[in-house]
Amino acid sequence: MLGDDVQMLSSVVDGPSFGEFDSDSFWRPVKLTPVPGPVSRRMRAVSSRCLNAGTDQQTLVPFVQDHKRQGVIVDVDGNEYVDGICAWGAEPWGVADLEIRAAMMNAWDVQGAQLSCSILTPEAIRLAERLIALAPASITRAEFSVTGTQAVESAVRLMRAATGRGVILVFGPVYHGESTSLTAAMSSDGARSSRGAHVFAPGIVHIPYPCQAGSPFRPGEPGNAEDVLHYLAWVLEHQVAPDQVAGVVIEPVATEGGVFAPSQEFWNSLGALCVKHGWVLCLDEVQTGMGRCGSVLAVDLWEGIEPDLVILGKGLSGGGMPISAILGSDRVMAGSQLSQGSTFGWQPAACAAALASIDILTRPGVLEYVRWMGGEALRILSPLVSLDHVVGARAFGAEVVLGYQLLMPNGLNRSVFLHEYLLEHGVVAMCDEEKPFVRLQPALNLNRDLWRYALHTVADAVTSSG
Repeated sequence: MLGDDVQMLSSVVDGPSFGEFDSDSFWRPVKLTPVPGPVSRRMRAVSSRCLNAGTDQQTLVPFVQDHKRQGVIVDVDGNEYVDGICAWGAEPWGVADLEIRAAMMNAWDVQGAQLSCSILTPEAIRLAERLIALAPASITRAEFSVTGTQAVESAVRLMRAATGRGVILVFGPVYHGESTSLTAAMSSDGARSSRGAHVFAPGIVHIPYPCQAGSPFRPGEPGNAEDVLHYLAWVLEHQVAPDQVAGVVIEPVATEGGVFAPSQEFWNSLGALCVKHGWVLCLDEVQTGMGRCGSVLAVDLWEGIEPDLVILGKGLSGGGMPISAILGSDRVMAGSQLSQGSTFGWQPAACAAALASIDILTRPGVLEYVRWMGGEALRILSPLVSLDHVVGARAFGAEVVLGYQLLMPNGLNRSVFLHEYLLEHGVVAMCDEEKPFVRLQPALNLNRDLWRYALHTVADAVTSSG
């Protein structure tokens, strides 16, 4: 069980043999030019003329990728970087895993493309069975989807259809996708990323995510579950009646919001409210599921949570073809007349890749290694909390964040400095100039040398910014 003051559930173990360098080696990135190099700058000049300006943002990654090898990105100028993003978690076993590739290509050769919502294939049926077996006991069925965004939208439709109610409670700031309504309603970047195009979607009620770095109720203090539950009670008394609420959408670990997780007590209270009022409990595990947090699903980190819906994506693909899933209870899906009708949802080759990825994930030692990665992150990063400008280090398996004061004493943006430092020293991490943290989301089998190099580089960057 996780409490408000517990940052990770893990035992530090020796990892499996995959992805290992020689124990005496010490990896350093090849750096041939400043970042971005001249070839990247020339190619970026072309992209800035032909791409949507929103797509061509160069703040996170100003270089152009030439190729990858296991755990390393090489840009068109020959510079190397530890891949601390792994396609935003969608490449959990590194680039072109041979087992996943073979399964995917074989299914593609045999089955070709097919609308699984129209003509079923064995791969789709096997994947549904496998995912249900890995999910909490309350989950008995599955629905096809292709992206996390589409899966969230489909889950909301299912929630409303199952209950005949229109209101959805969301806990944020978090990130639930790029659709018109749900991006505006539930994005961790809402005020900034949707500037000029913001839509206040009807039927969406915002509740602060518990256990944030900063409480919306007590400025200067950390958030806590008790305040959030008191606010929820106020909302139910003054804003929306409980019998108007279809259910709750919540990430078990708030990833884009800063890698926070609620306490067991919060989940107990929220679960009791769902039972009392007939709400559907929907867990968005697009980022947190499929091993990312050191367990098959992040919901496994707590006891007694019985969701009606679990949304999967990103890591489900194993780095293969796009795929996502909505897993549901009989209550939500057994009598449903809704078909989500996805043309590309659960293509046979995508299902085969996902099945191969599950085979890897469930082998002995794999999840232990992911938990070791989190433990190693806390070992290296937690001492930085003694610095005045560092406010916390959190890790749930291979989902890691280091929080800090956003502005430096000279008024400069610390995120910008850190991101530039990391790139120049060969690490690609998640930094946002309006978020006070640096986040790492590496492959689940990133070898020890690369992982330790990335963590020590983050520590050096934060120390240098003091």
